[in-house]
Amino acid sequence: MEDIEFIEKIINLYKKAEKPIFSNGKRNIKRGRKHPISSKVEDLFAVYISDILPNEVELLIDQPFTYSKDKRKKKQTIYPDIAVKRDNNILNFFDLKMDLGFNRKFYPFCKKKQTLIENIRGLYVNGTNKVEIKEKEPDNKIYIDRDIKYNIVIVSNQNISEKQKQTNTSTIKKRLDKNKVGVFILTDIHPNKHYSQPMPEEKVFRKEDFVKLRQEIKRGAK
Repeated sequence: MEDIEFIEKIINLYKKAEKPIFSNGKRNIKRGRKHPISSKVEDLFAVYISDILPNEVELLIDQPFTYSKDKRKKKQTIYPDIAVKRDNNILNFFDLKMDLGFNRKFYPFCKKKQTLIENIRGLYVNGTNKVEIKEKEPDNKIYIDRDIKYNIVIVSNQNISEKQKQTNTSTIKKRLDKNKVGVFILTDIHPNKHYSQPMPEEKVFRKEDFVKLRQEIKRGAK
């Protein structure tokens, strides 16, 4: 799947989300708010990743992982949108956000993901649907790679003030460990506001971030 095609498909998902799923042929049924599309975009992004990687790599969508490094503390569960798995190794995490409005103070969100990566690198997980992360389990358990990263992919840089956007960019660049957390912002438009217009011009696509994203997808599957 090409980069532009990925964004165009998201735009089309927003367009379809304004219509009721079921119809009796009449025109007297109309929706106010659109259907949520987050799970569909997760599936779409998995296809985008899959097209870049070899077939033996598995992509686990919304797979829960439960862990506790200290047996005296309560177990915690995380739900990365996509986990990349090869053989018995979890190699990379991806979260997909539609815009920066979901968390305007973006650095603390990223810092939590960095702490998470620091805590779970080198751990083992079992292979059940609700997996439990444990330390130093037998070799037949799934392994959390020591080079794993938590990558946050943001479709749009909209729905946030320019001042906050600049603050986020500056703080992340200075304080975030890029070997543990990746941040990719893909467009300068919001697909939710663009679906009634012609498809966006190529200039609104942030090509540098798309290139870096593809590089990270490949890196994390080695």
